[in-house]
Parts: sequence; structure tokens; C-alpha cells
Amino acid sequence: MDPSRRGERLGARARVDRRAEVIVEQVKRFGRRVEVAHEVLVHDVSVSGASLLLGSDVGPNVGEVLLLSIEGHRGLVRVRWIRDETGLEGGADGLVFGVEFIDGGPAFLPTVNEWLDQEAVFHAPPQDWI
Repeated sequence: MDPSRRGERLGARARVDRRAEVIVEQVKRFGRRVEVAHEVLVHDVSVSGASLLLGSDVGPNVGEVLLLSIEGHRGLVRVRWIRDETGLEGGADGLVFGVEFIDGGPAFLPTVNEWLDQEAVFHAPPQDWI
């Protein structure tokens, strides 16, 4: 998704700042494939995607499909945008990439829903304000 269209999201979105991993398959000697996990920070999340703060050793491209692991549960994601938020007030302070969940029901979706529920409870206005 283009960052200029940030207001056109489906469902709730919350800042969570939780650890996750991007799993990259590397081809080793004799064609042997090895999965390598790279730590990322889930900066914010919705039921359809997330913004991830990059570790220093991950360099995805827009359109690339990655394997995201949240609390050991995996699902495929597509990189939609990349931008540098270093020094931006309220930003993630680093290189951020936005991903769209492309699995029909990624295994980590229950965890994402739990995070969204927690944020709604902790950041909801008091009942007397409504």
C-alpha cells in the first residue's frame, strides 16, 4: 500500500511494538536450503497488514513476498512500501516497511487480534466520555 493512502485501511490499527521474525531461505553449499530468521519489530498492525521496523540485515524490495513469524506462527506477507522514518516525530525511527498479509488466514492472525484487543482496552476513552 502506498504510504499516502494510509487512511484507507480496513479495520482497526494499533501501535504494538512487538518482536517478530522475517524468515529468509538461503541456498547453501550443494543446493542445501537453510531458513535464516531475521528479527524485526512489529511497529503497528491491523488484521490485513503491518508496519515492520527493519533489522540491519534485512533488505526487502517492494513487491517481494516474505515469510513472517509472530510468536512462532507463520504466514506469507507482501512488501507494499518502504520508507525511512529516522528522526520523524512519532515515527518508528528507522527503516520501516509495510506488509500486507497475503495468506487467507495466516497462523499468526489470532495473535494479531489479541494485540488489537489489548490496545483497544488500554487506549479506549473512559466510559463517561462516550
